[in-house]
Amino acid sequence: MYDFIASQIDDENDSYASELLDGFSEFIADPVWFDFLRIRIQAMNNSKEAQDALEELLDEVDEQKDLDLYLEVLQFVAHHCDFHILARVAKNTIQEIETVEDFNDFVKLCSDYFQQRDYEEEAECFHALVKPSENPEDECISKEDRTAVLKELTKQEQLISGN
Repeated sequence: MYDFIASQIDDENDSYASELLDGFSEFIADPVWFDFLRIRIQAMNNSKEAQDALEELLDEVDEQKDLDLYLEVLQFVAHHCDFHILARVAKNTIQEIETVEDFNDFVKLCSDYFQQRDYEEEAECFHALVKPSENPEDECISKEDRTAVLKELTKQEQLISGN
């Protein structure tokens, strides 16, 4: 159901997506995923309100520590939010990543954030972290991989904040 509603949002059928969310909400045991979809709809009309709502939802997302949810949120954040939200989501997401495949997806999403804003040099810094692998779904990432990402995020955070 989530994927279907998400595709409706992607196709800009926000009214229909809202109806589906309202209709199925009472049957959902864990509403965080649906709450995230509501934020995506809200972002179509008011990105500032959506960003504020997302910041509130992130506390629940952080409690769940669900990698798939983190990656879904990160994909949205890379295209719709300020860097401080990206940094928060990215720093928590990297802690849940175990495989090279997920790591590479994560790094590409971070790189997308900078490419969307024409910061090619910063995007390349993240893209350089991608790990080539023959079996990316089987291979684990190392502590050094996590540290490299956190270091790059901190560096970008300092540049953006002017410190």
